[in-house]
Amino acid sequence: MGKVLNQLNFYLGKNSSLILLSLIYSICCVILFYSAQQSEFISIIFPYSIAFVAYILMYYLFNPSYHIKLIIFLALLVRVTSLFYFPHLSNDIYRFWWDGELINSGINPFNYTPKQIMDLELIRGETVKLCFDKMNSPEYFTVYPPLCQLLFSICSKISGENLYLFSLLLKITFFITEIFSFKYFNRLLKITNSSPKILFLIFLNPLLILECYGNLHFEIILINFLIISIVYLYESKMLHSGFALGISAISKLTSLILVPFYILKNIK
Repeated sequence: MGKVLNQLNFYLGKNSSLILLSLIYSICCVILFYSAQQSEFISIIFPYSIAFVAYILMYYLFNPSYHIKLIIFLALLVRVTSLFYFPHLSNDIYRFWWDGELINSGINPFNYTPKQIMDLELIRGETVKLCFDKMNSPEYFTVYPPLCQLLFSICSKISGENLYLFSLLLKITFFITEIFSFKYFNRLLKITNSSPKILFLIFLNPLLILECYGNLHFEIILINFLIISIVYLYESKMLHSGFALGISAISKLTSLILVPFYILKNIK
């Protein structure tokens, strides 16, 4: 790793090396969004590996005093680019729309499996049939917590049967929550006296961007509100912290694993 960086710096200089790596990283992310195919492993692993190597090299070159604007620009660029990509590396979006459509039709998605809905003909339509055919678990009850269901319902209501618009609205929601959490994460770094380079590790991680913006996985909301909750925990604002943790939990139950640590922190 050190030899690669030394060679880049020798031929291009540190700033030019960072810009070149940023360009490579961005291009690979765009390829993942718009060209990779779920059935073609090479089309995923090749651009992802290059993007991840560029990400690691950029981390070692990144100087928070000089390059923070470049990194913010790059993080925003990749996210904005991902907004217009329809998720095709995961078929979860079809279940998302399905649950939202059920709620808007006055049906509790926790009461019926998709197969039962189709057998009973409780909802109909071409998009309903499309989503049923493409979802990966038609014989299972939904597993998505209340906040997810609320977002499914709102986005489905606005987008109607336009799945592209539905995915765009969900991504915009992710984008807004992440911008909101950015200042809290920066605050957390100051509270814990941690390096600003951690901002780079979180907000430019290609796995996080691909899975959350590319494939609409709700871990992004879990992470964003968990960051806010931890900041308030350090500031001993337990009501605020608990509220943010609750929002995190009703987007993805995984964050509840941390509850014992919150209790211990409060006891101390």
